[in-house]
Amino acid sequence: MRFVTPEAARRLAAECANALSQSLQPDGRFIYRYILGQPKTNEGYYSSTRHIGAVWYLLEADLKLGPIDGVQSAALATADHMIEHFLVPYAGDEMLTVLDEGFARLGATGLALTTLCRLWDVTSDERYLSLAKRAAAFIVAQQQDTGDFTQVRAYPIGVVHPARDAFSAGQAILGLMYLYERTSDDRLLDTAQKAVKFLDTANYGVRTFSHWMLYALDELHAVSSDPSIASYAQRIASRMLDDISYRKLGLSTPIACRAEGLLAFDRLLDKAGIEPDTPARKTVMRHVRQNLSAIMKFKANAGEFVEGSNKPEVRIDFIFHPGRAFLAYAMQAGSESIS
Repeated sequence: MRFVTPEAARRLAAECANALSQSLQPDGRFIYRYILGQPKTNEGYYSSTRHIGAVWYLLEADLKLGPIDGVQSAALATADHMIEHFLVPYAGDEMLTVLDEGFARLGATGLALTTLCRLWDVTSDERYLSLAKRAAAFIVAQQQDTGDFTQVRAYPIGVVHPARDAFSAGQAILGLMYLYERTSDDRLLDTAQKAVKFLDTANYGVRTFSHWMLYALDELHAVSSDPSIASYAQRIASRMLDDISYRKLGLSTPIACRAEGLLAFDRLLDKAGIEPDTPARKTVMRHVRQNLSAIMKFKANAGEFVEGSNKPEVRIDFIFHPGRAFLAYAMQAGSESIS
C-alpha cells in the first residue's frame, strides 16, 4: 500500500478547501451535491449542518495552511449565509439554535458554535463572539439532570423529539470547549464535564465509532485532569482499531471519519505526554495512514471525492471529511516515524 506523505496531505487538504471555495454560489451557499462531471446549482434538500461543517473546514484549512487564495473570502461569505439563514432565536433572544429540516438541532448548533469561535479567531469581530455565546446558551439549556442532552426539538414550540444519534453530543461538547478556551466561562466546562460523565457511563459513541466524541474528548482532556476522559477516548479509538470492516463498504466517508477520529485520539495521547514512537501511537498512526491511502480510491478531480465505489455523487461533506483528515495528518505527522 502506498502511503500519503505529510507533504501530499497538505496539498490534498488545500485542494479540498479550493474545491469548496470554488463551489460558492452568489447566494452564499455551496453547490451542495452533483454527479461527478455534471456540477449544477442546488436542487432539493440542502443540509444546514453540512454547510456549517464546510465553513468550519475552510476556516481551519486557511488558518493552518494559508492563506489560500480565495478561501477566507469564501468562508466569510458562506458564514454570512449561515448566520442569516440557519441561526434562529430560541425561547427569546438569549439563545440561538440551528434549524435543519425544520427542527432545532443540538449537534448543528454545536458545529455553529465551533465555527463562530473560529470566525472570531480569524477576524476579531465581537459579533461572532456574541453569537457564539447565544448558541452556547442553547446547548447548556438542553442538558438534563442526568448530564445527557436533548438532541432535537420541534421549532418554535420546543417540544422534545425522540430522535437521537451518536454524534450530536460530541459536536455540542466540542463547541462548548471551543468557547470555554476563549472565555474561561466555567459554566461551559461544567456542562461539558457533566455530559461526558453520563456519556462515558452510557458508552455513548463507542459501538458507533464516534469521531465527534474523540474531537470533544481531546479538547476536554486538554483542560481536565480526570483520567476517565482518556479512558473513554481509548474505548472509542480501540473500537476503530479493532473493527476495520468499514473499509469494505466501498464508501469514502466512513474511512475519512475514522481517520479524523484516530487523529484526534493521537492529539490526546500527545497532550498526555505519550511519545510518538511508543507502540500505542505508532499503531494509531499506522491505521491513519492506511485510511488516508484508502480514501484516495475515491478521489476524482482536484479536491473532489465521490461517495463511493460505483457511487459517483460529489457532496460537500464528501469533500470536507477527507480534507479534515488530510489537514490533521499534515499537522501531526512531522514528529512520528513511519513504519
